Amino acid sequence: MPEESKRAGYKPRVLLIDPTIYPEGVSRLAEEAEIVMAPDGNAETLKEYLSKEIDGIVVRLESLPREVIAEGKCLKVIGVNGAGVNNVDVNFATKQGIAVVNVVGANAFSVAEHINMYILALSRDLKRADIAVRSGYWKYRDDHSPHDVHGTTFFSVGYGNIGREICRIVKYAYDMRVVVFDPFVQNREIEDKGYERVSTLKDGLSTADYISLHLPSNKETHHLINAESIAWMRQGVRFINCARGPIVDYDALCDALAAGRVGMAGIDVYPEEPVSPNHRIFTLENVIATPHCAGDTYEARVRIALSVANDVLRVLRGEKPNAFVNPS
Repeated sequence: MPEESKRAGYKPRVLLIDPTIYPEGVSRLAEEAEIVMAPDGNAETLKEYLSKEIDGIVVRLESLPREVIAEGKCLKVIGVNGAGVNNVDVNFATKQGIAVVNVVGANAFSVAEHINMYILALSRDLKRADIAVRSGYWKYRDDHSPHDVHGTTFFSVGYGNIGREICRIVKYAYDMRVVVFDPFVQNREIEDKGYERVSTLKDGLSTADYISLHLPSNKETHHLINAESIAWMRQGVRFINCARGPIVDYDALCDALAAGRVGMAGIDVYPEEPVSPNHRIFTLENVIATPHCAGDTYEARVRIALSVANDVLRVLRGEKPNAFVNPS
């Protein structure tokens, strides 16, 4: 459509995909845009819809490779309903002059609360205590001693939005000694909060009672936690992964859990998702598992949906979005 007619009361068209973002985000988009709903996220379906006059698209887990993006002749913005953009060919979108926006930090509180839940559940061996009382084994309380969290050492591997929030929680709620490893954050940002910074992963792993990962999944972090790094950990350490599955060599972790080298683990993410119920990790009684839901509280999903909706609308109004993946 010619730009002259767009200026004469044209309402941009935004493509959503069923199932789509939370209703609050859809309602926000509908205030300034015409909503078009695709029935599914298959490549051929998206090509068909994008070949029509679509100004913006919002995806959740759907893939947008270059051959799909190329069909969007009018496309100005791709909104990703989350932080990860691995499902979008960002380089091709950039070459096409299409802005890509995502959501940063909207679920940090939610994930930090989930990690906090794991810390308490692991300290009290909640899973096995629950199984014992349900089975009538009341003497479990005499045969097993849980542990306090207060005064123990918490190691944060990574210090982004989630890392910052869980470090704050454990320091001020439990007076834990907080140790941080993040080579991309300056000393002052960590030490001004009363935390200790370590210069190597080994230094942190070897001193911690609780270890929690707060990292992206990429070439540098792939299998960062492996047989070698697990050997640096203290005997009986509690290990938490609510970040990304590929950061951990799960074969090595399962070996360590089975041997008691790692005392217990709270796991929310897996090497492949959805994870097979036959995965070895589910045979271990010292593991508490959840289905990659740490950041999926109702409140977080509303914040995420509103964030991506507002940034898509900002781009369509010619304004700079808050979470710009490809500002170049």
